[in-house]
Amino acid sequence: DRWGVGKIPLIMCDDLATKVMHFPWLARWRPVLAPIFQQLGVPESRVIRCLLAAMPAGAHIPTHHDTGDWVPLCHRIHVPVVTDSDVVFSVGYEEGAMARVDATPGAMFELNNAAKHAVFNGWDRPRIHLILDYVDEDGLVVPQPTVLVPGQRLEQTRR
Repeated sequence: DRWGVGKIPLIMCDDLATKVMHFPWLARWRPVLAPIFQQLGVPESRVIRCLLAAMPAGAHIPTHHDTGDWVPLCHRIHVPVVTDSDVVFSVGYEEGAMARVDATPGAMFELNNAAKHAVFNGWDRPRIHLILDYVDEDGLVVPQPTVLVPGQRLEQTRR
């Protein structure tokens, strides 16, 4: 992406949340993801995005908020996998009133990604998070996923 964050998408939806795609390597990751989904009380069928994100050393994601019709429909969960105290993740409703998030490896936290948030990786290694979005049972009707096959090309577009 424009900030240099490397991503391994496992489950993705389009900006309108009308299509959900399961990437080929999701099958290999299910044994790792299942306990996380279980702890959240969320079946995989309610997950509309799930990816591993590697933020390079020294990278900065400036203050922003996420957009797309899917944003107000879901819960954003971060699971820090590899991180350090030199990684600063801040969130808040106003840029001047953002607070640092405690992102301890292995802990999960929910982020209101419609709120302002920013990240600076002051560490000398990449910061890696598992990021997933899910919808409540009484929320969006999640479409049947399209299962992608190895070698199939998918291009992400932004409105």
